[in-house]
Amino acid sequence: MRVSRIAPRAFGVLLAATWVSCVCLPPVLAETPLRINQALAAQISYLRFYVASGRLAATSPEYARSENSSARSGDCHETLAINVEDGLPTLRYLLDAPDLMVDLEVTHGELFRLRQRRGAASSPDEVFFEQGPTGPITVIVGSGATARTIRASNFWTLLLAHRELCVERILPLVELFRPGWLLAEQTLQLEDALFRYVGLPQHDTRRQWLELVTQLASEKFATRQAADRRLRQYGTAIVPFLEQLPADQLDAEQRSRIRRIEFDLAASGQEDLPENIVPWLAADRTAWIALLDRDEQALLEQAKAQLESLSGAPVEFDPAAPPQQRAAQLARLRAAFEPRQAP
Repeated sequence: MRVSRIAPRAFGVLLAATWVSCVCLPPVLAETPLRINQALAAQISYLRFYVASGRLAATSPEYARSENSSARSGDCHETLAINVEDGLPTLRYLLDAPDLMVDLEVTHGELFRLRQRRGAASSPDEVFFEQGPTGPITVIVGSGATARTIRASNFWTLLLAHRELCVERILPLVELFRPGWLLAEQTLQLEDALFRYVGLPQHDTRRQWLELVTQLASEKFATRQAADRRLRQYGTAIVPFLEQLPADQLDAEQRSRIRRIEFDLAASGQEDLPENIVPWLAADRTAWIALLDRDEQALLEQAKAQLESLSGAPVEFDPAAPPQQRAAQLARLRAAFEPRQAP
């Protein structure tokens, strides 16, 4: 997808420069970095892990493969099982050591369950991450009555809304699959690019997409085909938007075409890049709610203005209010817009 279709050409250059620049990360708790046994890590490395349309994904260059391995070092025992069918990997990695357990599971390249337990079994410090093929991503931190549950519509909004938590607890697990992924740096760069993007003219991508979806119901076959083709040209950037469309407001032709577009683009294996992340996140209300948890008043005002533009109504949030009052307002917004787990 050419960025110039939705923003000035200069924006593409800006994004590229921003994406590779160096940034400072927020402080995290000091601890020994997680490492997979070198031989087991080499077996995982031939798989491709990436983020597409805001969701973790995995593929294999091989059509079929199966292997089971294990390693032991002192009291630390690691096991790994990989099974590839039709180029989609199913993987299970387990690390069992005193005061530490790590359990990583991938099913058919799209279902991810990651769990870590630290400390004594009587008072464990736990974190759990789950992403299914569809629906919200769920993170549970802690255990028992004090456990905290977080949900996000996609991986990027999770990182934007809960950056420090993700840097400390989630990304070390995710990056075991792909060392050196630098997802924390990408998230900070993405945040900066979002604020820059909404400051540019002609960034109303959501309105353009809605117009194309409307054209999918046209009485003219040529109009429907042209709209279908233009939606596909946006690549995987369009998928999260299409998934959020209310099915009861679409006719049969629209629903059928949208399902085919989603399926074909999801199967393309296109990795999220700045030029396709920023336009659809700029049209995602939950992304701007996440960005209301910042300190700079000018950024808060910009995020509120974009959220009101997307909502078509005033938003109860005062960028100039004291931090405690802003936190209460933000909590209410998150409660109203946080995605719900399917029953």
